[in-house]
Amino acid sequence: KLDDGISKIEILLNLPKEELAEIVYEDELGQRTVFAFSNTNFNKKLNKKDFSYVPKKNEKVQEL
Repeated sequence: KLDDGISKIEILLNLPKEELAEIVYEDELGQRTVFAFSNTNFNKKLNKKDFSYVPKKNEKVQEL
């Protein structure tokens, strides 16, 4: 069992395309969360200014 109630994590790869296809995690109640990816480009240069997230007060942030 993992921290924060996560009981299972799956990472699915599309090997012929060398791509990340999905990240799936399941909580201790059996609820599944699926992140599906398509047309990904992990080699693209990104600007840190394009990404900013500050959670609102009392919001829980789930880290994978």
